[in-house]
Amino acid sequence: MPVALRSLRRLRLTATCALITALAASFTLESVIAQPAGSWQVAESVNIDTDGFAPALSPDGRWVAGLKDLDERQLCVWRVSTGEERCNGESERVADASIAWSPDSRQVAYSQNGHQLDSDVFVLDVRSNSLTNLTEDDVDDLKAANTASQFVIYDQWPAWSPDGTELAFIRILNPRDDEGQRQLSLARVILETGQVVRGPEMVTDEPLALVAETVGMITPLLWLEDGTVVFAIRGGRDITGVYTSDVISGLPARIETDPAIPVAKTPVLTGATAGGGRLTFYWLWEDIAIDDEFYRYGWFDRDSGELNPLVFDAPLGQAVAAPPRFSPDGTALVYGFSGDEATNRDSTILVQDIESGEALVVMEGVSLQLWEGVTGIEWTANDQLVLPLDDGSFEVVTLERT
Repeated sequence: MPVALRSLRRLRLTATCALITALAASFTLESVIAQPAGSWQVAESVNIDTDGFAPALSPDGRWVAGLKDLDERQLCVWRVSTGEERCNGESERVADASIAWSPDSRQVAYSQNGHQLDSDVFVLDVRSNSLTNLTEDDVDDLKAANTASQFVIYDQWPAWSPDGTELAFIRILNPRDDEGQRQLSLARVILETGQVVRGPEMVTDEPLALVAETVGMITPLLWLEDGTVVFAIRGGRDITGVYTSDVISGLPARIETDPAIPVAKTPVLTGATAGGGRLTFYWLWEDIAIDDEFYRYGWFDRDSGELNPLVFDAPLGQAVAAPPRFSPDGTALVYGFSGDEATNRDSTILVQDIESGEALVVMEGVSLQLWEGVTGIEWTANDQLVLPLDDGSFEVVTLERT
């Protein structure tokens, strides 16, 4: 499909919305209509008319990376200013939530999708449109006769170091070992040399390994400014949770929260502040009980140990369309909910101040794809958002304080 671009200046967009789960929250729609002084609003929005999925906006706001075809799951990039599309014909099976931009906006990393097929970590050079497999192990089919009895390496969720010189990722040994357990470890690759640290020779007693029958990851890895990473995994009551680790030498440590929170619930880590002091999350499949109230979304303060559930006192039929993520400075959250649970239409995008708890509507009538529900709406350092609309187009939105 030819890519056309139209640039709009508006506060509201009209479309439809995709829903991921039911919700209950701390304010009403009526309470956010009164706009506080110094509030956020949309200054500009640019629509990229394409047929894509799972967009990720580059840090400089010039490019959007995403998927072009859900069958092939091919990686493409679009230039925001012109709508120019570049797809890499060698890319395939891209895991949509794994797409990660380098800090200098010149490269895109990703891992692959599928449980029966091998996954490697790739990097696309945006300028040359060239693709590099950083963790090639010559295995494609995990169920093939010649690999079914071997320790097959499955690499997922690349995360860039703050200086852009390395990638951290999660490495899983699959199939299970002689005791019926899988092994998960944190690894990293040095871009200049291609060296993989904690590579194929990984063994079960390696300090960074987590071993369980069902161990696995469902959320991105986050590399923080202090050199640590945070990630969420599932693997039974003794494994499931949110972890932090030093990428160089550290052992993984599960972040403990309120003892009333059942650790067996599956957490989905959606984002963090730059310093990692606050994390946003939701629980997959089930709510959690805190003080006899049930919640699903919220943020965690690692300094105080306080869990802050997002609770929406919204009208019947409202549902979360995009879970919360932080602003670059960590003082606000952006998220969305739909206005029609039956049709998933009429979504509202809100920005909520952390300290005051005040939330305000910045966009209404937005149509989000279901994929946006996985990791939420990313808020870049130049105050831009990218929204995937259900017609396949992308909306790049610039916010400003009034």
